[in-house]
Amino acid sequence: MIEYLGYFAGSLTVFSFFPQVYRSWQTRRTGDLSMSMFALLITASSLWMIYGALNRDWPVILTNGGMVALNAALAVAKVRFSDGDERIVQPSVEQTERLEHRRDLRARLR
Repeated sequence: MIEYLGYFAGSLTVFSFFPQVYRSWQTRRTGDLSMSMFALLITASSLWMIYGALNRDWPVILTNGGMVALNAALAVAKVRFSDGDERIVQPSVEQTERLEHRRDLRARLR
């Protein structure tokens, strides 16, 4: 029974990263993501996988294997979509439309 709790908790942990991975690949916006965080998380999860393998603890192995894969996917997105100058933030389409709408309203009020 305890092992099933491990599988359930591990599944929730891994699935919690899916929205961020999906969003990063869809929007191609990764400027606020930290490469040092990915390096630490991938290293820590790899060590947990070794620990799990030595103890034959499949929930630990599978959870951290999933985390390594998802963090690697985010790190690849960060490198692939980085334009070299992370300080410049481009407004989203929604933000641009809101700004244009405000400008139109101000122009009508004048």
